Amino acid sequence: MTPPIPRRNEPGSPPGEVSTSKWTPEQIAEHLSGSEAKMKKAENKGTYVLVDDGSRNKKPKVTPDMAEYLKLRAQGYSRAYIAIEWGLKETNLTAYWIRKWGIGTKELEHAAIKKYKESKGQAEQTPSVNVESPPAASDKSASSDEIEWFIPGAKPVAACVGIIRDGLSISRTALKLISDVKPDHMSVGLCADGLILKLSPAGMKLATGKAGGAQINSRALARWIESKKIKAQRYEALRHAPGELLIKVEYE
Repeated sequence: MTPPIPRRNEPGSPPGEVSTSKWTPEQIAEHLSGSEAKMKKAENKGTYVLVDDGSRNKKPKVTPDMAEYLKLRAQGYSRAYIAIEWGLKETNLTAYWIRKWGIGTKELEHAAIKKYKESKGQAEQTPSVNVESPPAASDKSASSDEIEWFIPGAKPVAACVGIIRDGLSISRTALKLISDVKPDHMSVGLCADGLILKLSPAGMKLATGKAGGAQINSRALARWIESKKIKAQRYEALRHAPGELLIKVEYE
Protein backbone atom coordinates (compact mmCIF):
# COMPACT_ATOMS: atom_id res chain seq x y z
CA MET A 1 0.00 0.00 0.00
CA THR A 2 1.07 3.61 -0.60
CA PRO A 3 2.21 5.34 2.62
CA PRO A 4 -0.50 7.66 4.00
CA ILE A 5 -0.09 11.39 3.48
CA PRO A 6 0.33 13.20 6.81
CA ARG A 7 -2.36 15.72 7.58
CA ARG A 8 -1.45 19.33 8.11
CA ASN A 9 -1.67 20.13 11.81
CA GLU A 10 -4.40 22.56 12.78
CA PRO A 11 -3.53 25.32 15.25
CA GLY A 12 -3.61 24.00 18.78
CA SER A 13 -3.79 20.34 17.73
CA PRO A 14 -1.11 17.80 18.62
CA PRO A 15 1.18 16.67 15.80
CA GLY A 16 -0.20 13.79 13.79
CA GLU A 17 1.50 10.43 13.57
CA VAL A 18 3.55 9.85 10.42
CA SER A 19 4.03 6.26 9.34
CA THR A 20 6.46 5.10 6.65
CA SER A 21 6.88 1.86 4.77
CA LYS A 22 9.48 0.39 2.44
CA TRP A 23 8.79 -1.50 -0.77
CA THR A 24 10.71 -4.60 -1.64
CA PRO A 25 12.41 -4.82 -5.06
CA GLU A 26 9.67 -7.26 -6.11
CA GLN A 27 6.92 -4.77 -5.20
CA ILE A 28 8.67 -2.00 -7.11
CA ALA A 29 9.09 -4.23 -10.17
CA GLU A 30 5.44 -5.24 -10.02
CA HIS A 31 4.35 -1.61 -9.72
CA LEU A 32 6.44 -0.53 -12.70
CA SER A 33 5.64 -3.46 -14.97
CA GLY A 34 1.88 -3.10 -14.86
CA SER A 35 -0.57 -5.99 -14.79
CA GLU A 36 0.65 -9.46 -15.65
CA ALA A 37 -2.13 -9.87 -18.23
CA LYS A 38 -1.02 -6.73 -20.07
CA MET A 39 2.60 -7.83 -20.12
CA LYS A 40 1.66 -11.31 -21.35
CA LYS A 41 -0.53 -9.88 -24.09
CA ALA A 42 2.28 -7.63 -25.30
CA GLU A 43 4.75 -10.53 -25.18
CA ASN A 44 2.47 -12.73 -27.28
CA LYS A 45 2.30 -9.99 -29.90
CA GLY A 46 6.09 -10.05 -30.13
CA THR A 47 6.53 -6.43 -29.04
CA TYR A 48 8.80 -4.84 -26.48
CA VAL A 49 7.26 -3.22 -23.42
CA LEU A 50 9.06 -0.52 -21.46
CA VAL A 51 7.31 1.17 -18.55
CA ASP A 52 8.11 4.83 -18.00
CA ASP A 53 9.82 4.88 -14.63
CA GLY A 54 11.04 8.44 -14.96
CA SER A 55 13.85 7.62 -17.37
CA ARG A 56 12.24 9.80 -20.05
CA ASN A 57 13.32 12.92 -18.18
CA LYS A 58 16.90 11.67 -18.15
CA LYS A 59 17.04 11.06 -21.92
CA PRO A 60 17.77 13.96 -24.27
CA LYS A 61 14.98 14.65 -26.71
CA VAL A 62 15.72 13.81 -30.33
CA THR A 63 14.07 14.96 -33.51
CA PRO A 64 11.83 12.08 -34.64
CA ASP A 65 12.79 10.59 -37.98
CA MET A 66 10.28 8.57 -40.00
CA ALA A 67 12.90 6.16 -41.40
CA GLU A 68 14.27 5.45 -37.93
CA TYR A 69 10.74 5.02 -36.60
CA LEU A 70 9.86 2.49 -39.30
CA LYS A 71 13.14 0.67 -38.63
CA LEU A 72 12.33 0.29 -34.93
CA ARG A 73 8.73 -0.72 -35.64
CA ALA A 74 9.93 -3.31 -38.16
CA GLN A 75 12.14 -4.75 -35.42
CA GLY A 76 9.09 -5.23 -33.18
CA TYR A 77 9.35 -2.24 -30.84
CA SER A 78 6.14 -0.62 -29.64
CA ARG A 79 5.20 3.03 -29.96
CA ALA A 80 5.51 3.48 -26.19
CA TYR A 81 9.06 2.10 -26.24
CA ILE A 82 10.13 4.38 -29.09
CA ALA A 83 8.59 7.44 -27.42
CA ILE A 84 10.50 6.80 -24.19
CA GLU A 85 13.74 6.13 -26.04
CA TRP A 86 13.34 9.43 -27.88
CA GLY A 87 12.45 11.34 -24.73
CA LEU A 88 8.92 12.07 -25.92
CA LYS A 89 5.43 11.50 -24.68
CA GLU A 90 3.61 8.73 -26.50
CA THR A 91 0.67 11.04 -27.21
CA ASN A 92 3.04 13.54 -28.81
CA LEU A 93 4.55 10.84 -31.01
CA THR A 94 1.20 9.40 -32.11
CA ALA A 95 -0.91 12.56 -32.29
CA TYR A 96 1.65 14.77 -34.02
CA TRP A 97 4.61 13.05 -35.65
CA ILE A 98 2.93 9.87 -36.91
CA ARG A 99 0.09 11.89 -38.38
CA LYS A 100 2.59 14.33 -39.87
CA TRP A 101 4.29 11.44 -41.64
CA GLY A 102 0.92 10.35 -43.10
CA ILE A 103 0.73 7.01 -41.30
CA GLY A 104 -1.79 7.91 -38.63
CA THR A 105 -3.95 4.78 -39.05
CA LYS A 106 -2.90 1.21 -38.36
CA GLU A 107 -3.47 0.27 -41.99
CA LEU A 108 -1.22 3.05 -43.29
CA GLU A 109 1.45 2.31 -40.69
CA HIS A 110 1.47 -1.43 -41.46
CA ALA A 111 1.72 -0.66 -45.17
CA ALA A 112 4.66 1.69 -44.54
CA ILE A 113 6.44 -0.89 -42.36
CA LYS A 114 5.90 -3.55 -45.02
CA LYS A 115 7.28 -1.25 -47.71
CA TYR A 116 10.29 -0.46 -45.52
CA LYS A 117 11.03 -4.17 -45.02
CA GLU A 118 10.80 -4.79 -48.75
CA SER A 119 13.15 -1.90 -49.48
CA LYS A 120 15.68 -3.37 -47.05
CA GLY A 121 15.27 -6.86 -48.44
CA GLN A 122 13.92 -7.98 -45.06
CA ALA A 123 17.41 -7.58 -43.63
CA GLU A 124 16.00 -6.21 -40.39
CA GLN A 125 15.52 -9.08 -37.99
CA THR A 126 12.83 -9.08 -35.33
CA PRO A 127 14.38 -9.24 -31.83
CA SER A 128 14.01 -12.57 -30.09
CA VAL A 129 11.12 -12.76 -27.66
CA ASN A 130 9.84 -15.53 -25.48
CA VAL A 131 7.10 -16.71 -27.83
CA GLU A 132 6.71 -19.94 -29.73
CA SER A 133 7.74 -19.69 -33.38
CA PRO A 134 5.12 -20.74 -35.95
CA PRO A 135 5.82 -23.93 -37.89
CA ALA A 136 7.75 -23.43 -41.10
CA ALA A 137 5.56 -23.41 -44.18
CA SER A 138 6.17 -26.01 -46.83
CA ASP A 139 7.73 -24.77 -50.06
CA LYS A 140 5.58 -27.13 -52.07
CA SER A 141 2.25 -25.59 -52.96
CA ALA A 142 -0.81 -27.79 -52.71
CA SER A 143 -2.28 -28.75 -56.05
CA SER A 144 -5.84 -27.71 -56.82
CA ASP A 145 -7.16 -31.26 -56.46
CA GLU A 146 -5.85 -31.44 -52.86
CA ILE A 147 -7.75 -28.36 -51.66
CA GLU A 148 -11.24 -28.62 -50.22
CA TRP A 149 -12.83 -25.20 -50.56
CA PHE A 150 -15.45 -23.98 -48.11
CA ILE A 151 -18.66 -22.85 -49.80
CA PRO A 152 -20.79 -20.49 -47.65
CA GLY A 153 -24.32 -21.76 -47.20
CA ALA A 154 -23.53 -25.26 -48.41
CA LYS A 155 -25.12 -28.10 -46.45
CA PRO A 156 -23.49 -31.52 -45.91
CA VAL A 157 -24.82 -34.07 -48.37
CA ALA A 158 -24.13 -37.13 -46.26
CA ALA A 159 -26.24 -38.01 -43.25
CA CYS A 160 -24.28 -37.15 -40.12
CA VAL A 161 -24.42 -37.23 -36.34
CA GLY A 162 -22.25 -34.92 -34.24
CA ILE A 163 -21.08 -35.46 -30.68
CA ILE A 164 -21.51 -32.10 -28.98
CA ARG A 165 -21.03 -30.74 -25.51
CA ASP A 166 -24.59 -31.43 -24.40
CA GLY A 167 -25.20 -34.71 -26.19
CA LEU A 168 -25.82 -35.48 -29.87
CA SER A 169 -26.75 -33.47 -32.93
CA ILE A 170 -28.54 -35.38 -35.73
CA SER A 171 -28.84 -33.92 -39.20
CA ARG A 172 -32.09 -33.83 -41.14
CA THR A 173 -30.68 -36.22 -43.75
CA ALA A 174 -29.83 -38.74 -41.05
CA LEU A 175 -33.37 -38.60 -39.64
CA LYS A 176 -34.81 -39.34 -43.08
CA LEU A 177 -32.80 -42.57 -43.24
CA ILE A 178 -34.86 -44.08 -40.45
CA SER A 179 -38.22 -42.33 -40.66
CA ASP A 180 -40.34 -40.29 -43.03
CA VAL A 181 -41.82 -38.52 -40.02
CA LYS A 182 -39.62 -36.61 -37.60
CA PRO A 183 -39.20 -38.90 -34.53
CA ASP A 184 -39.81 -37.83 -30.93
CA HIS A 185 -37.64 -40.22 -28.90
CA MET A 186 -34.45 -42.15 -29.53
CA SER A 187 -32.22 -44.57 -27.60
CA VAL A 188 -28.41 -44.61 -27.81
CA GLY A 189 -26.25 -47.70 -27.49
CA LEU A 190 -22.68 -48.81 -28.12
CA CYS A 191 -21.59 -51.92 -30.01
CA ALA A 192 -18.37 -53.19 -31.55
CA ASP A 193 -19.08 -51.26 -34.76
CA GLY A 194 -19.83 -47.94 -33.06
CA LEU A 195 -22.84 -46.06 -31.72
CA ILE A 196 -26.37 -47.24 -32.43
CA LEU A 197 -29.26 -44.78 -32.51
CA LYS A 198 -32.67 -46.45 -32.40
CA LEU A 199 -36.20 -45.08 -32.52
CA SER A 200 -37.81 -45.94 -29.20
CA PRO A 201 -40.74 -44.43 -27.28
CA ALA A 202 -38.79 -45.20 -24.09
CA GLY A 203 -35.70 -43.36 -25.33
CA MET A 204 -34.54 -39.81 -24.77
CA LYS A 205 -36.65 -36.93 -26.04
CA LEU A 206 -35.45 -35.21 -29.20
CA ALA A 207 -35.27 -31.44 -29.33
CA THR A 208 -35.40 -29.32 -32.48
CA GLY A 209 -31.97 -28.93 -34.05
CA LYS A 210 -30.46 -26.80 -36.79
CA ALA A 211 -31.66 -26.90 -40.42
CA GLY A 212 -34.52 -29.29 -39.67
CA GLY A 213 -32.39 -31.70 -37.66
CA ALA A 214 -32.71 -32.82 -34.05
CA GLN A 215 -30.66 -32.87 -30.87
CA ILE A 216 -30.44 -35.03 -27.77
CA ASN A 217 -29.66 -32.58 -25.00
CA SER A 218 -28.33 -34.65 -22.13
CA ARG A 219 -25.18 -33.92 -20.13
CA ALA A 220 -25.42 -37.41 -18.68
CA LEU A 221 -25.26 -38.86 -22.21
CA ALA A 222 -22.32 -36.59 -23.06
CA ARG A 223 -20.43 -37.79 -19.97
CA TRP A 224 -21.20 -41.40 -20.83
CA ILE A 225 -19.84 -40.93 -24.38
CA GLU A 226 -16.77 -39.19 -22.99
CA SER A 227 -16.16 -42.07 -20.58
CA LYS A 228 -16.00 -44.40 -23.59
CA LYS A 229 -13.09 -42.30 -24.96
CA ILE A 230 -15.02 -41.43 -28.13
CA LYS A 231 -13.76 -38.35 -29.96
CA ALA A 232 -16.18 -35.43 -30.00
CA GLN A 233 -16.68 -34.67 -33.69
CA ARG A 234 -19.12 -35.14 -36.57
CA TYR A 235 -19.55 -38.65 -38.00
CA GLU A 236 -21.31 -40.10 -41.02
CA ALA A 237 -24.51 -41.94 -40.14
CA LEU A 238 -25.43 -45.19 -41.93
CA ARG A 239 -28.68 -47.12 -42.00
CA HIS A 240 -28.17 -50.16 -39.75
CA ALA A 241 -31.63 -51.71 -39.52
CA PRO A 242 -35.22 -50.48 -39.71
CA GLY A 243 -35.41 -47.51 -37.34
CA GLU A 244 -31.69 -47.67 -36.49
CA LEU A 245 -28.60 -45.65 -37.37
CA LEU A 246 -24.99 -46.80 -37.12
CA ILE A 247 -22.23 -44.28 -36.43
CA LYS A 248 -18.70 -45.62 -36.83
CA VAL A 249 -16.85 -43.56 -34.24
CA GLU A 250 -13.19 -42.89 -33.53
CA TYR A 251 -11.54 -43.32 -30.17
CA GLU A 252 -8.93 -41.22 -28.42
